[in-house]
Amino acid sequence: MKLFNLFVFAIGLVASAFAANDYQITYYGCPKECNTQKKPSCHLPTYPLEHDGTKFFCALSTDFPHYKDYCGQRVVVMLTDGTKNMINVQVVDSCSSCPKYHVDLSSYSFPHLLKASKGEADCIWGVFDKKGKKLAGPIYKSVSSAAKKLGMSKDGFINAFIANASKLAKSGEHVGTFNKIVKSATTTRRIIATTKKVTPIKSIPIRTTTATVKLLTTTKILGQTKTTTIKNSITTTKIVAKPTTSSTIIEDEVGEVKGVDAKVGVYCVGGVAVAAGLGLVLMKKKSPSTYEDMKQKFPDAFSHIKRGVSRSATSIKRRVTTKRSNENTTVAPLASVTAM
Repeated sequence: MKLFNLFVFAIGLVASAFAANDYQITYYGCPKECNTQKKPSCHLPTYPLEHDGTKFFCALSTDFPHYKDYCGQRVVVMLTDGTKNMINVQVVDSCSSCPKYHVDLSSYSFPHLLKASKGEADCIWGVFDKKGKKLAGPIYKSVSSAAKKLGMSKDGFINAFIANASKLAKSGEHVGTFNKIVKSATTTRRIIATTKKVTPIKSIPIRTTTATVKLLTTTKILGQTKTTTIKNSITTTKIVAKPTTSSTIIEDEVGEVKGVDAKVGVYCVGGVAVAAGLGLVLMKKKSPSTYEDMKQKFPDAFSHIKRGVSRSATSIKRRVTTKRSNENTTVAPLASVTAM
């Protein structure tokens, strides 16, 4: 019994001596340990068990935060001994016996960083997506030795690792080399501004004439008269009318002449002959001798006046008879004119 306990204790010492630690890498799987490669927890194909499987894969510890969320994502690993080799592997499995920050690489990817006979080594690593976006990390124990050998500060080395790892994950390549100076890609956009010439459309102005019209409206409210002035602007068109000639009718009443009671309607249209004729009629009634004397001396003038008075009297009678019929106006008889 004592011999059996000593044997188990010895095996434990040997196992602990070769056990992986945090911030280190180890390897597993084919070709020597293919049984450890079967049925990966992420259900992704691996070489050589599946023909289309990848050789560059790894397993993360089940103690690593959100390890299941990183299935299919990329893990970029680099040693912290000052070497520049880097590898890009896919997360396909999990490891329940691995420390929290340990990475277990495939046996095909491990030799790109270190000889398989070494078995394990300290490293710096991080998780990235296919577009190069950092999801976790970088994770490391110490980078002093690597930064010193590469002639960089600690912060400079860490920032350079992130930039190189992001570039490698985005490229899809499995193996890369660390570069102290990472050139960032810049995109130059040229904006060309174009101006479209618009031809103005000529328009003909509309000319209008406006006038203000005042309308007076009268409203009778309970014995009061209210006057309202309304102003309005309207468009008018000037119309020129032909001049018209108006006639003025003058009525006068002539009293008794030599015992004869007569009314004489005198209508003047502006003619001198009519006025002269009426004057002769009055002269004949008041002074017959004088009238006869003048008639003998100026026979031609009397004939001319007589013809003018006759034409004017006829025209007046034609215009006035209809208009004044309802007013009972007596028109001077033409007989008195023709009697000259």
